[in-house]
Amino acid sequence: MADLCEGGNEPPGSLKATRVITLRNESPGVPLPPVPVLTRWGSRLQACIYLHERLSNVKKVIGMFDKNDAAFIGVVQLIRCDPSIEQQCHYIVSFNSANRGNNTILAPMSLYTVLAMLQQGAGGTTQDELNYALHAQPTSTKEGLKSIIQNLTRSHLPVLLEFANKLFVKSGLIISPDFKNVSVEDFKSGIEVLDFSQAEAAAQIKNSWVAEYTHQRIPDIIPSRKFM
Repeated sequence: MADLCEGGNEPPGSLKATRVITLRNESPGVPLPPVPVLTRWGSRLQACIYLHERLSNVKKVIGMFDKNDAAFIGVVQLIRCDPSIEQQCHYIVSFNSANRGNNTILAPMSLYTVLAMLQQGAGGTTQDELNYALHAQPTSTKEGLKSIIQNLTRSHLPVLLEFANKLFVKSGLIISPDFKNVSVEDFKSGIEVLDFSQAEAAAQIKNSWVAEYTHQRIPDIIPSRKFM
């Protein structure tokens, strides 16, 4: 939405100026959307709050734009029909309100990466549901995360940045060679077979791996009873 109406000082007659006029005519008093900056979480949160508070206005105005003006307008018009948008905005805004004043980090990449890895090996209804949840097809998530993981692991920022994935597979299950290749090559994930019936030993192996890659900050992530 921000890119659709960004600015407000565009030359008269320009496409963005026309969209700004549409917004102001159809929703008097509604300010122009904030422009989120990729590297500034606060700006993205403000954009989410804007959308949460004015979702019906935004949907209405976006529906009036001409998708022939720009390719991404058609994409945005499809996204606005997604019923999960309201739920996602509500969750983020509620989470922010509940933790205001606290030092909180919300990092969805770990969960997204796990689901994307699962998506690569899924099929049928399961894969359809994962495609819907991730808003992307398996090829797109694979290529996108491959690029992100490469950039993260090659980062020259003056900070310690660790990124690690690993699949723990129940003994007796057969791993597809294609899935194994994607996991190792694209997601940089290790694969280890575990005997889940040996709960204590399985928990110890997983916890030791997590502890190693978090520099002992998370020594116990899963109790042995989870394997029972």
